[in-house]
Amino acid sequence: VFHRAFDGAADPWPDALDRLADLGTTRLLTSGRAATAVEGIPVLREMVLRDRLTVLPAGGVRAANAARLLAETGATQLHAAPVRSADDGTGAGYGGHSELDPVSVRALRDSA
Repeated sequence: VFHRAFDGAADPWPDALDRLADLGTTRLLTSGRAATAVEGIPVLREMVLRDRLTVLPAGGVRAANAARLLAETGATQLHAAPVRSADDGTGAGYGGHSELDPVSVRALRDSA
């Protein structure tokens, strides 16, 4: 699995995607080089159609947009981070502790 670092690569996305596939990468987490997966739907759809590797739309994936992302991109899998902040007592804020949110997980499962 190649992480969303792909979205920040300087190479044009088709070249970068082909290079990853040629190197043996089989799955790619990407927002289609947009701020969110929803904004990247047109590019995500093109990536999926290339059929070089499994594309997992990632970035802002929520229950409210999961079905749309699957339908409009042709992807069969999504990457989401259904977590919630948890007060670990440090007051650290960003970068502090987070935990799996079972409500969000169920909502994602049920929406897609």
